[in-house]
Amino acid sequence: MEYREIGKTGRRSSILGLGCEHLDGMPYQHVNETINAALEQGINLFDVFMPGKEIRENIAKSIGNRRKDVMIQG
Repeated sequence: MEYREIGKTGRRSSILGLGCEHLDGMPYQHVNETINAALEQGINLFDVFMPGKEIRENIAKSIGNRRKDVMIQG
């Protein structure tokens, strides 16, 4: 995976991100599998603009203690 530095933050973002809109309304198992597959491929940028509580909680649960390693845009 190729990464680019984000401004002067010292953080690096994958050039590919995962748009998470398609996960809205999906069961946790599906969300978890998708998030883990993205992370395994080096994707660390997630686009989460959906306002729903359930999808945001499912994504957060899937990311777990790897939160420091990902960037969330919304």
